[in-house]
Amino acid sequence: MTQHKKLSLLIGSNTVVQCLLLIIFQHTLPEHIPSHFNFLGQADSYAFVSNPLSAALVIILLLNFAVFFLNFANFFIPYVLPTLSLAIALTAWVIVLQLITHAAWLTLIQFGANILFTLAIVYAVVRWLIKWQVK
Repeated sequence: MTQHKKLSLLIGSNTVVQCLLLIIFQHTLPEHIPSHFNFLGQADSYAFVSNPLSAALVIILLLNFAVFFLNFANFFIPYVLPTLSLAIALTAWVIVLQLITHAAWLTLIQFGANILFTLAIVYAVVRWLIKWQVK
């Protein structure tokens, strides 16, 4: 099995598991589903849908599509897009867990992850710029 097929299978499996969790625990979903989070991981915008399950599924599907696209995009600075896709994948899991458990401590995990991924992307860009300047 090629690397691309393995990665596609992993991303697809991740998406299915997240969607199944949302369907199984749909009774625990909040009335208003957050559709955007600020840098601190706090919701600052909500979906305008009367069905919380459909709003949550659309958000998770969009995030996982972004993960899939970024992993197969072969442009821009090396390591930036895969790092960004990993950040989005982690964010999708944090969102699913927040929707199901309503645990406030997950916001701290999201905040810490945002800082780590920002530093990783900055490092990748600076490293690429230094290599580019040397050539």
